[in-house]
Amino acid sequence: ISSFALQHPRIEMTVIFSNRRVDLNTEPFDLEIRFGDLPDSGLKVRRLTTVYGGIYAAPKLVEFFPLPESPKDISRFPCIRHDHPGSFSLAMRKGDLVEEVRLRTVHTVNSMSTGMEFALAGLGVTGLDLTIGAEFEKTGQLVRLLPDWHATGFDIHLVMTGDQLPYRIRLFVDYLAAHFAG
Repeated sequence: ISSFALQHPRIEMTVIFSNRRVDLNTEPFDLEIRFGDLPDSGLKVRRLTTVYGGIYAAPKLVEFFPLPESPKDISRFPCIRHDHPGSFSLAMRKGDLVEEVRLRTVHTVNSMSTGMEFALAGLGVTGLDLTIGAEFEKTGQLVRLLPDWHATGFDIHLVMTGDQLPYRIRLFVDYLAAHFAG
């Protein structure tokens, strides 16, 4: 988003991160980025990409737990969850094999940066996009558990009220689409 703002310094932006879905028909938002499956809302939807994740832990957390040999072994680890408290399931895939893993949540956050902070401190495992996780692996800050497995993907969508977007919004939509395509 910041690189778009640098390319278009005359466009003023208000960016709000929230776990709450906004009502684009009644609230003062031009668009929303939504993750996962979307209900049919009558809004215009543009899929940007599919994200695949891995399970990551700080090296000091791995010292206390044996490395997992299969997805079910991850249930031994404390988990940092990015939405609702409690245990939850995660589908992990290796080729055609899919296993459902029940995870034990010990910390729940509503901010990816806070979740990362907790994971880097060794407070639990967390799911990360494989590209982001790889950067932390390179620096030795995180270890990817079960590197042959990944979480089944989820789509990222742009949601808008219709095709008649102001020029500044159309520029942003096209920029995001090009960013995720390349």
